[in-house]
Amino acid sequence: MENVGKLQIDYITFMSSLYREGFLDNQFLQLQKLQDESNPDFVVEVASFFFDDVEKLLNNTVMTLELDSEKSCSQSQTWLLNPKISYFITWSTMCLVGNYELEQQILDGGGTIPVIS
Repeated sequence: MENVGKLQIDYITFMSSLYREGFLDNQFLQLQKLQDESNPDFVVEVASFFFDDVEKLLNNTVMTLELDSEKSCSQSQTWLLNPKISYFITWSTMCLVGNYELEQQILDGGGTIPVIS
């Protein structure tokens, strides 16, 4: 149980940093409240849908800007967006997976997921 306590502290530290840095907000807390034992992957599923939608929207934006380079961005600027999109999606996915794995370790150890409010 000592290990679970450490994992719970790690979880709180990790989640608090995401809130402090502005990556999470009250909508995430609301999603967590909707998750229960009947659907333990609810937050992961919703966040995955969100990241898929964001990636599509950002890629569509880049395509639109590339097609009409006379708009607000020049063609050279649109090429700079592509790596940033990939980085954002990769980083966000890693945070989501890392959070999920940490939650699983806490639960597997017999602990409960700390509530961040």
